[in-house]
Amino acid sequence: GSIIQSLKVDIGDSVVNSKVGEYKENAITIRYNGITIDNSKANISYKLYSSSGSQLGSYNSSSELESKVNTLAAGNYKISYIVSYKGESVIEEKTVNLHN
Repeated sequence: GSIIQSLKVDIGDSVVNSKVGEYKENAITIRYNGITIDNSKANISYKLYSSSGSQLGSYNSSSELESKVNTLAAGNYKISYIVSYKGESVIEEKTVNLHN
């Protein structure tokens, strides 16, 4: 049978455009069995990649991630959100287009 995924993660828009140095990380919403849970109860980590796929960093807080993104030059980047809760994990991805 198929596995029912009880963990759902909403990261907002999957593509975000921002001026260089002005990127803001949105709050993500985590639901378990349809109920929104406090983000502090889940384990959330972030990975940042260049457009060519090289990993630029791995972060445990959205503020660290935001600070790093705001040091980047104009270009396209990808962020992976890795959320774990009660033994389940979900990965969501966002593309960030930075422009001058």
